[in-house]
Amino acid sequence: MAIKTGREERQLEQEDIEREGEIYMMRLEKEKEARKGEHATSE
Repeated sequence: MAIKTGREERQLEQEDIEREGEIYMMRLEKEKEARKGEHATSE
């Protein structure tokens, strides 16, 4: 039982890490687009 619980816990942690990574990448993409927009208006 303890082995299964540990495996499930690692699986959940991995899913959380992947989800956080996706959120981080989306935020970076939005910031990149915002900077690109600023350059277009300032030139």
